[in-house]
Amino acid sequence: MRFLKPAALKGREALYVRGRNDGKLIARKGGKRFAYVTVALDPTNETAMKGNRYAVTEFGIKNTVKRLIEVGEEEIKRATPWSDYQVEIFRQAKINARVCTAISIVCQHRRENSRFHHVRIYVDDQRHVPLRYEAYDFPVVEGEDPPLLEEYTYLKLRLNAPLNDADFQKSTYGFPEQLGQAQP
Repeated sequence: MRFLKPAALKGREALYVRGRNDGKLIARKGGKRFAYVTVALDPTNETAMKGNRYAVTEFGIKNTVKRLIEVGEEEIKRATPWSDYQVEIFRQAKINARVCTAISIVCQHRRENSRFHHVRIYVDDQRHVPLRYEAYDFPVVEGEDPPLLEEYTYLKLRLNAPLNDADFQKSTYGFPEQLGQAQP
């Protein structure tokens, strides 16, 4: 995983392979100061989770789809009245030149345990997988833009990519073999 934005995180990289590296996430800090610092972390510890809503162990298309289904089922159970929801479907939306169907769901009124105010899901029309997910909270002040809770975009997605063992090695990504050694 490589962070492209914001500038404070640009260059941050993470490598996690279940069953390797003693179960640790190998991470390079990125950003503007001490960008080269590389550490091994438990994927759920406070440092690894800083600025993230989910651990790296939960990333990926399969987990995204699973989470979308779980949240959808929970919202359906709580959805009373249905008129609280506004659903729109937009065809021919594009994510990184891929044609998608965008699904927009807006919950008009905050309820106890509301997970979101507005969600947008972009599904690749050819591959039938989500390429982007955006979730917004209710505005703090009525009339203001709703604050972004989370967003994920899969760019340059390759399904069934021909991967080999080298694709999961620290050295492939320039991580030092002995962590704690600076790699400027």
